[in-house]
Amino acid sequence: ERFYGYIDRVLSAAIRDCHGTLIAVIPSRLTIPPKQLADSVSLAPPLHLYERFQRHIDEGKTAASVSRLQTASELVSGFISSDGITIFNDAGYIIGYRAFVSNATGGKPADGGARSRAFETMRALVGSVLIAAFFRSQDGRTDFVQAAMEELK
Repeated sequence: ERFYGYIDRVLSAAIRDCHGTLIAVIPSRLTIPPKQLADSVSLAPPLHLYERFQRHIDEGKTAASVSRLQTASELVSGFISSDGITIFNDAGYIIGYRAFVSNATGGKPADGGARSRAFETMRALVGSVLIAAFFRSQDGRTDFVQAAMEELK
């Protein structure tokens, strides 16, 4: 529950303060971006946010653990603020960032800018490759789509 509050604050602040963002969520069994998001900067090893948070708690919230947790939070903000898609898995890992999708992967044509078009492509991948997709435009328009629970099994 404490981690949920932490990640909610970090993601909310990062999304609120950025110029627009795209976030993809993939199944936890994947530790590298799927081929549709292979045009990305992969993190090896992936950044495990829960592990960083738990280490901070276990160490008794020392100055060093606060610094490590703050560094992880700033990394997340940087990933989300960068162009392209930030890729999470549903186990709390950040797998990659600055990912780009080709409209050839599907999705209906979209009005708007590159983020809007990329989100429509991501929307078409939800339920097969992605568990969820999140979009926020520079002007604050927000959209989210998640696979039905039956599709996630």
